[in-house]
Amino acid sequence: FFSLSAIPNPISIMQQNGLLKSSQSLQLLGSDPEQTHLLQYCATEQQWQQYLTGSGLHDPAAVTQKLQNAPSHTLQATPGGPTPTENSNEHKTDGTQKYAIISIMGPQSSGKSTILNKLFGTKFDVMDHTKGRHQVTTGIWIGSCPKAKQLMVLDLEGTDSAERKQNRSNFERQTSLMALTLSEVLVINMWAADIGRATGMNIDTLRAILEANMRLFAPQSKTLLLFLIREQSPDETQFGVTPAAQLQKTIEGVLNAIWNEIEKPSSFQSKKISDLFDVDFFFMPPLVYYRDLFEQRALQLYDRFTNPNDAHFYFHTAYHFSKCVPPEGLYTWTKQIFEAITNDESLNIPDQQKLLSAYRCEHAL
Repeated sequence: FFSLSAIPNPISIMQQNGLLKSSQSLQLLGSDPEQTHLLQYCATEQQWQQYLTGSGLHDPAAVTQKLQNAPSHTLQATPGGPTPTENSNEHKTDGTQKYAIISIMGPQSSGKSTILNKLFGTKFDVMDHTKGRHQVTTGIWIGSCPKAKQLMVLDLEGTDSAERKQNRSNFERQTSLMALTLSEVLVINMWAADIGRATGMNIDTLRAILEANMRLFAPQSKTLLLFLIREQSPDETQFGVTPAAQLQKTIEGVLNAIWNEIEKPSSFQSKKISDLFDVDFFFMPPLVYYRDLFEQRALQLYDRFTNPNDAHFYFHTAYHFSKCVPPEGLYTWTKQIFEAITNDESLNIPDQQKLLSAYRCEHAL
Protein backbone atom coordinates (compact mmCIF):
# COMPACT_ATOMS: atom_id res chain seq x y z
CA PHE A 1 0.00 0.00 0.00
CA PHE A 2 1.13 3.51 -0.78
CA SER A 3 0.54 6.55 1.40
CA LEU A 4 0.16 10.15 0.31
CA SER A 5 3.20 11.06 2.38
CA ALA A 6 5.33 9.06 -0.04
CA ILE A 7 4.37 11.30 -2.96
CA PRO A 8 6.65 14.35 -3.51
CA ASN A 9 4.74 17.48 -2.52
CA PRO A 10 5.91 20.82 -3.95
CA ILE A 11 4.66 22.62 -0.83
CA SER A 12 6.70 20.34 1.46
CA ILE A 13 9.82 20.80 -0.67
CA MET A 14 9.49 24.59 -0.54
CA GLN A 15 8.98 24.47 3.24
CA GLN A 16 12.14 22.40 3.66
CA ASN A 17 14.06 24.98 1.62
CA GLY A 18 12.80 27.78 3.85
CA LEU A 19 10.68 29.37 1.09
CA LEU A 20 7.32 28.98 2.84
CA LYS A 21 5.92 29.45 6.30
CA SER A 22 4.69 26.36 8.09
CA SER A 23 0.92 25.82 8.15
CA GLN A 24 -0.87 27.13 11.23
CA SER A 25 -3.74 25.16 12.79
CA LEU A 26 -6.38 25.86 15.42
CA GLN A 27 -9.28 23.86 16.84
CA LEU A 28 -12.50 25.85 16.60
CA LEU A 29 -15.07 23.33 17.87
CA GLY A 30 -14.70 20.24 20.03
CA SER A 31 -16.42 18.11 22.64
CA ASP A 32 -17.30 19.71 25.96
CA PRO A 33 -14.88 18.00 28.40
CA GLU A 34 -17.60 17.70 31.05
CA GLN A 35 -20.39 16.70 28.66
CA THR A 36 -18.69 14.94 25.77
CA HIS A 37 -21.94 14.57 23.83
CA LEU A 38 -22.15 18.36 23.46
CA LEU A 39 -20.21 20.60 21.12
CA GLN A 40 -18.37 23.66 22.42
CA TYR A 41 -16.40 26.56 20.97
CA CYS A 42 -12.73 25.90 21.84
CA ALA A 43 -10.60 28.70 20.38
CA THR A 44 -9.73 31.77 22.44
CA GLU A 45 -9.27 35.26 21.06
CA GLN A 46 -5.53 35.04 21.77
CA GLN A 47 -5.26 31.73 19.90
CA TRP A 48 -7.09 33.26 16.94
CA GLN A 49 -4.66 36.16 16.89
CA GLN A 50 -1.66 33.83 17.01
CA TYR A 51 -3.11 31.73 14.19
CA LEU A 52 -3.83 34.74 11.96
CA THR A 53 -0.48 36.38 12.63
CA GLY A 54 1.39 33.13 11.96
CA SER A 55 -0.51 32.58 8.70
CA GLY A 56 0.24 36.11 7.49
CA LEU A 57 -3.38 37.27 7.40
CA HIS A 58 -3.14 39.59 10.37
CA ASP A 59 -0.77 42.45 11.19
CA PRO A 60 -1.65 43.81 14.67
CA ALA A 61 0.26 47.05 14.10
CA ALA A 62 -1.53 47.74 10.81
CA VAL A 63 -4.92 46.98 12.38
CA THR A 64 -4.24 49.37 15.28
CA GLN A 65 -3.36 52.15 12.83
CA LYS A 66 -6.44 51.42 10.75
CA LEU A 67 -8.75 51.53 13.76
CA GLN A 68 -7.33 54.90 14.79
CA ASN A 69 -8.17 56.36 11.40
CA ALA A 70 -11.56 54.80 10.73
CA PRO A 71 -14.94 54.48 12.51
CA SER A 72 -15.49 51.19 14.29
CA HIS A 73 -17.91 48.54 13.06
CA THR A 74 -19.63 45.85 15.09
CA LEU A 75 -19.56 42.47 13.37
CA GLN A 76 -22.80 40.51 13.32
CA ALA A 77 -23.42 36.93 12.25
CA THR A 78 -25.79 37.56 9.38
CA PRO A 79 -26.81 36.00 6.07
CA GLY A 80 -23.77 34.38 4.56
CA GLY A 81 -21.35 36.94 5.93
CA PRO A 82 -20.88 40.10 7.94
CA THR A 83 -23.45 42.86 8.14
CA PRO A 84 -23.00 45.11 5.08
CA THR A 85 -21.87 48.62 5.97
CA GLU A 86 -21.04 51.73 3.99
CA ASN A 87 -17.36 50.89 4.20
CA SER A 88 -17.64 47.11 3.96
CA ASN A 89 -15.72 47.04 0.67
CA GLU A 90 -12.69 48.63 2.27
CA HIS A 91 -11.73 45.24 3.68
CA LYS A 92 -11.61 43.80 0.19
CA THR A 93 -9.24 46.40 -1.26
CA ASP A 94 -6.54 45.61 1.28
CA GLY A 95 -4.57 42.51 0.25
CA THR A 96 -4.03 41.47 3.87
CA GLN A 97 -7.78 41.31 4.44
CA LYS A 98 -8.78 38.95 1.62
CA TYR A 99 -9.29 35.26 2.23
CA ALA A 100 -11.58 32.41 1.24
CA ILE A 101 -12.53 29.50 3.49
CA ILE A 102 -12.68 25.97 2.08
CA SER A 103 -14.28 23.21 4.17
CA ILE A 104 -14.45 19.47 3.79
CA MET A 105 -17.10 17.12 5.16
CA GLY A 106 -17.70 13.41 4.67
CA PRO A 107 -17.56 9.99 6.33
CA GLN A 108 -14.91 9.16 8.91
CA SER A 109 -11.69 7.62 7.57
CA SER A 110 -12.49 8.59 3.98
CA GLY A 111 -9.26 10.56 3.49
CA LYS A 112 -10.45 14.13 4.22
CA SER A 113 -7.50 15.31 6.31
CA THR A 114 -5.06 13.47 4.05
CA ILE A 115 -6.25 15.16 0.85
CA LEU A 116 -6.25 18.59 2.56
CA ASN A 117 -2.64 18.08 3.65
CA LYS A 118 -1.74 16.95 0.15
CA LEU A 119 -3.43 19.86 -1.62
CA PHE A 120 -2.83 22.77 0.72
CA GLY A 121 0.20 21.89 2.83
CA THR A 122 -1.81 21.80 6.04
CA LYS A 123 -0.70 19.63 8.96
CA PHE A 124 -3.90 18.04 10.15
CA ASP A 125 -3.50 14.75 12.02
CA VAL A 126 -4.25 11.73 9.84
CA MET A 127 -5.15 8.14 10.57
CA ASP A 128 -2.42 5.52 10.83
CA HIS A 129 -4.06 2.77 8.77
CA THR A 130 -1.73 0.12 10.24
CA LYS A 131 -3.44 0.61 13.62
CA GLY A 132 -6.97 0.14 12.33
CA ARG A 133 -9.62 2.56 11.16
CA HIS A 134 -10.54 5.02 13.88
CA GLN A 135 -11.50 8.61 14.62
CA VAL A 136 -8.72 11.19 14.36
CA THR A 137 -10.30 14.61 13.72
CA THR A 138 -12.80 15.77 16.36
CA GLY A 139 -14.98 18.87 16.02
CA ILE A 140 -13.64 21.43 13.53
CA TRP A 141 -10.02 22.44 12.91
CA ILE A 142 -8.87 25.36 10.76
CA GLY A 143 -5.55 25.38 8.92
CA SER A 144 -3.65 27.89 6.79
CA CYS A 145 -2.27 27.21 3.33
CA PRO A 146 1.44 28.19 3.26
CA LYS A 147 1.54 28.52 -0.53
CA ALA A 148 -1.69 30.52 -0.84
CA LYS A 149 -2.13 32.96 2.06
CA GLN A 150 -5.65 33.85 0.94
CA LEU A 151 -6.95 30.34 1.61
CA MET A 152 -8.02 28.88 4.94
CA VAL A 153 -9.20 25.30 5.28
CA LEU A 154 -11.71 23.77 7.71
CA ASP A 155 -11.32 20.06 8.49
CA LEU A 156 -14.50 18.57 9.96
CA GLU A 157 -14.99 15.55 12.16
CA GLY A 158 -15.99 12.60 10.02
CA THR A 159 -19.63 11.59 9.88
CA ASP A 160 -20.95 8.14 10.75
CA SER A 161 -18.30 7.67 13.43
CA ALA A 162 -18.48 4.59 15.63
CA GLU A 163 -16.62 6.51 18.38
CA ARG A 164 -19.27 9.24 18.47
CA LYS A 165 -21.78 7.13 20.35
CA GLN A 166 -24.11 9.86 21.67
CA ASN A 167 -25.54 12.86 19.88
CA ARG A 168 -23.85 11.92 16.61
CA SER A 169 -26.54 13.45 14.37
CA ASN A 170 -26.38 16.77 16.21
CA PHE A 171 -22.59 16.89 15.95
CA GLU A 172 -22.73 16.19 12.23
CA ARG A 173 -25.40 18.79 11.53
CA GLN A 174 -23.92 21.52 13.70
CA THR A 175 -20.37 21.17 12.39
CA SER A 176 -21.55 20.89 8.78
CA LEU A 177 -23.81 23.94 9.09
CA MET A 178 -20.95 25.92 10.63
CA ALA A 179 -18.78 24.98 7.65
CA LEU A 180 -21.45 25.81 5.09
CA THR A 181 -22.08 29.23 6.64
CA LEU A 182 -18.40 30.17 6.75
CA SER A 183 -17.18 28.67 3.50
CA GLU A 184 -16.96 29.86 -0.05
CA VAL A 185 -16.33 26.24 -1.08
CA LEU A 186 -17.77 23.23 0.75
CA VAL A 187 -16.08 20.01 -0.35
CA ILE A 188 -18.27 16.94 0.11
CA ASN A 189 -15.93 13.98 0.19
CA MET A 190 -17.34 10.55 -0.64
CA TRP A 191 -16.23 7.24 -2.07
CA ALA A 192 -17.65 6.20 -5.42
CA ALA A 193 -18.98 2.94 -3.93
CA ASP A 194 -21.06 4.93 -1.40
CA ILE A 195 -23.03 6.85 -4.01
CA GLY A 196 -26.60 5.64 -3.70
CA ARG A 197 -26.29 5.05 0.05
CA ALA A 198 -27.96 7.58 2.33
CA THR A 199 -25.29 7.50 5.05
CA GLY A 200 -22.29 7.45 2.72
CA MET A 201 -23.68 10.43 0.79
CA ASN A 202 -24.68 12.31 3.99
CA ILE A 203 -28.16 12.89 2.59
CA ASP A 204 -29.83 13.62 5.93
CA THR A 205 -27.04 16.00 6.98
CA LEU A 206 -27.17 17.86 3.66
CA ARG A 207 -30.94 18.19 3.93
CA ALA A 208 -30.73 19.57 7.47
CA ILE A 209 -27.98 22.11 6.80
CA LEU A 210 -29.45 23.45 3.55
CA GLU A 211 -32.74 24.04 5.34
CA ALA A 212 -31.18 25.53 8.47
CA ASN A 213 -28.82 27.76 6.51
CA MET A 214 -31.75 29.50 4.82
CA ARG A 215 -33.74 29.79 8.04
CA LEU A 216 -30.93 31.06 10.28
CA PHE A 217 -28.69 33.03 7.95
CA ALA A 218 -30.72 33.80 4.80
CA PRO A 219 -27.59 33.60 2.59
CA GLN A 220 -27.13 36.45 0.16
CA SER A 221 -24.12 34.99 -1.64
CA LYS A 222 -23.50 31.67 -3.31
CA THR A 223 -21.48 28.72 -2.06
CA LEU A 224 -19.71 26.22 -4.29
CA LEU A 225 -20.58 22.62 -3.44
CA LEU A 226 -17.68 20.51 -4.68
CA PHE A 227 -18.38 16.79 -4.69
CA LEU A 228 -15.00 15.09 -4.43
CA ILE A 229 -15.51 11.49 -5.50
CA ARG A 230 -12.75 9.15 -4.31
CA GLU A 231 -11.70 5.69 -5.48
CA GLN A 232 -13.28 6.09 -8.93
CA SER A 233 -11.51 3.81 -11.40
CA PRO A 234 -10.50 5.61 -14.62
CA ASP A 235 -11.14 2.37 -16.54
CA GLU A 236 -14.90 2.44 -16.89
CA THR A 237 -14.85 -0.69 -19.07
CA GLN A 238 -14.07 -2.80 -15.99
CA PHE A 239 -16.88 -4.91 -14.62
CA GLY A 240 -18.61 -3.20 -11.70
CA VAL A 241 -17.31 0.32 -12.43
CA THR A 242 -20.16 2.81 -12.71
CA PRO A 243 -19.30 5.59 -15.20
CA ALA A 244 -18.46 8.95 -13.64
CA ALA A 245 -21.20 10.64 -15.66
CA GLN A 246 -23.79 8.30 -14.14
CA LEU A 247 -22.50 8.92 -10.60
CA GLN A 248 -22.72 12.66 -11.21
CA LYS A 249 -26.28 12.27 -12.48
CA THR A 250 -27.22 10.33 -9.33
CA ILE A 251 -25.83 13.02 -7.03
CA GLU A 252 -27.52 15.80 -9.00
CA GLY A 253 -30.83 13.94 -8.68
CA VAL A 254 -30.41 13.57 -4.92
CA LEU A 255 -29.45 17.22 -4.53
CA ASN A 256 -32.46 18.43 -6.52
CA ALA A 257 -34.76 16.12 -4.54
CA ILE A 258 -33.43 17.55 -1.26
CA TRP A 259 -34.01 21.09 -2.51
CA ASN A 260 -37.57 20.33 -3.59
CA GLU A 261 -38.43 18.60 -0.29
CA ILE A 262 -37.02 20.99 2.32
CA GLU A 263 -39.02 23.76 3.92
CA LYS A 264 -38.03 27.21 2.69
CA PRO A 265 -38.65 30.66 4.18
CA SER A 266 -41.07 32.79 2.16
CA SER A 267 -38.18 34.79 0.65
CA PHE A 268 -36.73 31.57 -0.84
CA GLN A 269 -39.93 29.94 -2.12
CA SER A 270 -39.26 30.88 -5.74
CA LYS A 271 -35.53 30.23 -5.59
CA LYS A 272 -33.82 27.39 -7.43
CA ILE A 273 -30.88 25.55 -5.98
CA SER A 274 -28.67 27.20 -8.61
CA ASP A 275 -29.55 30.59 -7.11
CA LEU A 276 -27.73 29.68 -3.89
CA PHE A 277 -25.19 27.09 -4.98
CA ASP A 278 -22.79 26.33 -7.77
CA VAL A 279 -22.09 22.60 -8.03
CA ASP A 280 -18.99 20.87 -9.36
CA PHE A 281 -17.63 17.32 -9.41
CA PHE A 282 -14.07 16.04 -9.28
CA PHE A 283 -13.10 12.37 -9.48
CA MET A 284 -9.97 10.88 -7.90
CA PRO A 285 -8.66 7.39 -8.79
CA PRO A 286 -7.59 4.80 -6.21
CA LEU A 287 -4.09 5.72 -5.03
CA VAL A 288 -3.07 2.09 -4.55
CA TYR A 289 -3.63 1.16 -8.20
CA TYR A 290 -3.14 4.48 -10.02
CA ARG A 291 -0.43 6.31 -8.14
CA ASP A 292 0.80 8.51 -11.01
CA LEU A 293 -2.70 9.43 -12.13
CA PHE A 294 -3.66 10.24 -8.53
CA GLU A 295 -0.73 12.65 -8.36
CA GLN A 296 -1.77 14.31 -11.62
CA ARG A 297 -5.36 14.70 -10.50
CA ALA A 298 -4.30 16.16 -7.14
CA LEU A 299 -2.23 18.81 -8.95
CA GLN A 300 -5.16 19.56 -11.26
CA LEU A 301 -7.46 20.04 -8.29
CA TYR A 302 -4.92 22.27 -6.53
CA ASP A 303 -4.75 24.47 -9.66
CA ARG A 304 -8.51 24.92 -9.55
CA PHE A 305 -8.09 26.56 -6.14
CA THR A 306 -4.93 28.57 -6.76
CA ASN A 307 -4.28 29.23 -10.47
CA PRO A 308 -6.35 32.09 -11.96
CA ASN A 309 -5.31 30.94 -15.45
CA ASP A 310 -6.85 27.49 -14.96
CA ALA A 311 -9.98 27.05 -17.04
CA HIS A 312 -11.79 25.66 -13.98
CA PHE A 313 -10.50 28.21 -11.44
CA TYR A 314 -13.05 28.21 -8.61
CA PHE A 315 -12.69 31.84 -7.61
CA HIS A 316 -13.58 33.53 -10.91
CA THR A 317 -16.96 34.35 -9.37
CA ALA A 318 -18.92 37.44 -8.42
CA TYR A 319 -19.18 36.12 -4.86
CA HIS A 320 -15.43 35.63 -4.30
CA PHE A 321 -14.47 37.04 -0.86
CA SER A 322 -18.14 37.82 -0.17
CA LYS A 323 -18.18 35.80 3.06
CA CYS A 324 -15.04 37.20 4.65
CA VAL A 325 -14.98 39.63 7.55
CA PRO A 326 -11.79 41.45 8.59
CA PRO A 327 -9.49 38.73 9.98
CA GLU A 328 -9.31 40.42 13.38
CA GLY A 329 -13.10 39.91 13.64
CA LEU A 330 -13.13 36.17 12.96
CA TYR A 331 -13.16 35.24 16.63
CA THR A 332 -16.30 37.28 17.29
CA TRP A 333 -18.03 36.34 14.07
CA THR A 334 -17.45 32.58 14.33
CA LYS A 335 -18.61 32.57 17.96
CA GLN A 336 -21.82 34.36 16.97
CA ILE A 337 -22.48 31.84 14.22
CA PHE A 338 -21.81 28.92 16.57
CA GLU A 339 -24.21 30.34 19.17
CA ALA A 340 -26.93 30.78 16.55
CA ILE A 341 -26.45 27.18 15.41
CA THR A 342 -26.43 25.62 18.89
CA ASN A 343 -29.55 27.58 19.89
CA ASP A 344 -31.49 26.24 16.89
CA GLU A 345 -33.74 23.55 18.31
CA SER A 346 -34.55 22.05 14.94
CA LEU A 347 -30.95 20.78 14.72
CA ASN A 348 -31.02 19.27 18.20
CA ILE A 349 -32.39 15.79 17.73
CA PRO A 350 -32.63 13.86 21.01
CA ASP A 351 -30.42 10.80 20.95
CA GLN A 352 -31.76 7.35 21.70
CA GLN A 353 -30.72 7.46 25.36
CA LYS A 354 -32.56 10.75 25.98
CA LEU A 355 -35.68 9.49 24.22
CA LEU A 356 -35.68 6.34 26.35
CA SER A 357 -35.27 8.37 29.55
CA ALA A 358 -38.11 10.68 28.57
CA TYR A 359 -40.33 7.70 27.76
CA ARG A 360 -39.64 6.08 31.14
CA CYS A 361 -40.37 9.33 32.98
CA GLU A 362 -43.66 9.83 31.15
CA HIS A 363 -44.79 6.28 31.85
CA ALA A 364 -43.57 6.00 35.44
CA LEU A 365 -46.33 4.88 37.76
